[in-house]
Amino acid sequence: MTAEAEPSAAVDLAHEPDFRLGALEVCPSASRVRGPAGEHRVEPRVMEVLVVLVRRAGQTVTRDELIDACWGGRIVSDDAVSRAVAQVRGLARGVEPAPFQLETVPRVGFRLAPADAAASPGGAAHPAPVSLPGRTRRRRLWSIVAAAALVLAGAGLGWSWFGRVRAHAQNGRVEVMQFEARTADPEVQRAAADTPQDIVRILTAGGVQTSQEPRKRDDAQSDAELRVAGSVGLEGGKYVITGQIIDRASGIILWADRVERSPQEQAASPGDFAALLAAVLDCTLKDRRLAKAPLSTEVMGLYLNACAGIFFGDDDGQRILAVTRRLVKAAPNFAGAHAMHAIGAALVANSVKTPAESAALHAELQAAAARAVKLDPRAAKAYSALAIGEGVWRDQMQHNWFAEEGYLLKALKYDPELAPARNEYAGLLRSTGRLNEALAFLIASAAADDPRYGSDPRVAMIMAATGDLAGAERKLSEMEAHDRVSQRRMRWTIAFWWDTPSSALQKIKAMADDQTPQHRACLEEFLKTLEVRRSQHARGLPEACGPAMDRNWRVRMLAREGDVDGAFAELEGARMPGGPIVLFYPEMRIVRADPRFWPLVARIGLAAYWQTSGHWPDFCAEPGLPYDCKVMARAATSAPPRTAAR
Repeated sequence: MTAEAEPSAAVDLAHEPDFRLGALEVCPSASRVRGPAGEHRVEPRVMEVLVVLVRRAGQTVTRDELIDACWGGRIVSDDAVSRAVAQVRGLARGVEPAPFQLETVPRVGFRLAPADAAASPGGAAHPAPVSLPGRTRRRRLWSIVAAAALVLAGAGLGWSWFGRVRAHAQNGRVEVMQFEARTADPEVQRAAADTPQDIVRILTAGGVQTSQEPRKRDDAQSDAELRVAGSVGLEGGKYVITGQIIDRASGIILWADRVERSPQEQAASPGDFAALLAAVLDCTLKDRRLAKAPLSTEVMGLYLNACAGIFFGDDDGQRILAVTRRLVKAAPNFAGAHAMHAIGAALVANSVKTPAESAALHAELQAAAARAVKLDPRAAKAYSALAIGEGVWRDQMQHNWFAEEGYLLKALKYDPELAPARNEYAGLLRSTGRLNEALAFLIASAAADDPRYGSDPRVAMIMAATGDLAGAERKLSEMEAHDRVSQRRMRWTIAFWWDTPSSALQKIKAMADDQTPQHRACLEEFLKTLEVRRSQHARGLPEACGPAMDRNWRVRMLAREGDVDGAFAELEGARMPGGPIVLFYPEMRIVRADPRFWPLVARIGLAAYWQTSGHWPDFCAEPGLPYDCKVMARAATSAPPRTAAR
């Protein structure tokens, strides 16, 4: 098999020719190196790393390329790569002159430079350049977790395929280990101490059995099923936080990830990583209850990584779909696996560009959800996935409102605590203009929810949008105290939209340091000139805003300054960031009062939904509304339909 077909074959030590590197004679097939101090054996993995670096002498080899060539794309912690590279460096110690220099290229990889390639004793050539696999991987290791996993065995390293490990006793207990601080920097030390403490706090509050305090890294006295480990370091001025979820009995790393954060981000939201990791664990352990038999280590790893795609993912569901396609093959009779597969297909279907791709993915979604429901009619996540497929997370203005609502209500019937369904249902309520219902639903959910989730920032946003700025600020302060996650951006948004222009201008100047200069200049000029622009019936936005402004914000800003024609021009498209929610903000009152509003909501299906369901939007009760909603809905739905742009 070629190296490209099987990355683990990229370096075949048995067939590698001997070569010289300065005063060192290297024999890859025997994993031996001979130098002035004698001959000694090198670990095969270290020899593979050396061969790749020498073949690419003078060039930077990324960590991902090393993993592909030397570990065959298996799950590898950064520690494993760094340890192998350190042992390669050790080969040059004590040899004069140094046979090579091995440079670390921050945040990229490693570069080996032979001291004097032309003077290699014996005239042996360096190995020919290696052809590494063409693909490179991002550091989200969970996307390839099923291939293989790193086994931690004391001080040494061994390898094991998932499939060889049987499911052992699964007690759901989680052991959180102390995180390693990789530098003496006080903030790194603090983050390394606080992160595992936060994980313990969140897991305990959520009912997960865990140790009361993070355990020492060498403490092996536990009967926990899973172990959480990690580290905090600094790279290029950014904090790097890594985390691993490990099967304690076998030592297999089931999931691993790392995030990079600026000092400002870490200071503002120190509990962010802990909350995400705890959510991944909760997602997996809760869904495992649907299984009719213990899950294998392979399936546990895949499921953890599917859940991680929801909380850590930023790729429109691509990784969830890739993982769950493997998951359903590994666990064909597990309803949870098929439900997660349906979610992955739904997310990707909503992001692809071509109708053919979208149709194929929707068919995959329907089949996966049907299989999940057949295995377990109460598989709530399958119904949640079907709702996503109908558009609840899409930016399209036209949705199948009845189908979405039906699927979500069924999901919540079977699992009232299902966070994704709650999130989607709150979004549907807002998208149909039922803001007061959305607020009541979110508050009730937060009151009944596990404390680990804290509160929903949308509660504060809806409170502010309905005039309760003081209540919104109290809610944001409560969330920050509980979650240790900054709500600065939400404060910034609330100030811009619903505070007075003069007060908002002062607040966003103090809080907008994470905005681009152009964006900040646009919003500041808008607030400064808002009253004048209203009085002069201005058209368009201030010159500083430019064409790159988000359409959601653009249409609302146009409406706020009174340019109703400009707002409707923006609403003519089939897509709008945020979807129909945009229609029901307070600043859109001028749009709702315009005669063009009802043909618009009829075109996207809302008029028929309101009329048939009887769930009328809040604005229908606003004083001074120039029409009766029921009369307008009846007229709009009886008018000849206008073809909607899809």
